[in-house]
Amino acid sequence: MQTTQESVDTKLFVEKLFESAKQKTSHKLRTNTRDCSRNLNIVILTGAGISAESGLQTFRGAGGLWCGHRVEDVATPEAFTRNPSMIHQFYNERRNGLLDDNIKPNPAHEALFRLQQDWPGGVTIVTQNIDNLHEQGGAENVIHMHGEVFKSFCIHCGKKTE
Repeated sequence: MQTTQESVDTKLFVEKLFESAKQKTSHKLRTNTRDCSRNLNIVILTGAGISAESGLQTFRGAGGLWCGHRVEDVATPEAFTRNPSMIHQFYNERRNGLLDDNIKPNPAHEALFRLQQDWPGGVTIVTQNIDNLHEQGGAENVIHMHGEVFKSFCIHCGKKTE
């Protein structure tokens, strides 16, 4: 996998965040008797860029996945009601893309996992992405704003599957 400037920048950001936290925590420890950093929680929002770094096509970019599809035709309950086979085909293509052995978490995913492991407070990742690259990179406590491509539920009984 090719490391791009965006991955390098994310890793540098996480390293600077740690350094800043160490300095602030060190100061607080000198001036306070308790470690305030345990109460410092972080929420990180990620989007298409972090997955594009791993080789996934984005939805909105030039030649993106929305090209040739209106959002209303593939990403709404009404679209599913109108044409379930087209929706299944569209999302099966997304799933198949993630099964490619070349699609793997990149250094940015790994840096965010490391942040979750090493940060004394909580770290929540909120992502607009439907892929599972954060989880493949080891991350926990990930909220997928637009759902997860490998999870589905039955519209008749509500059963969720992976």
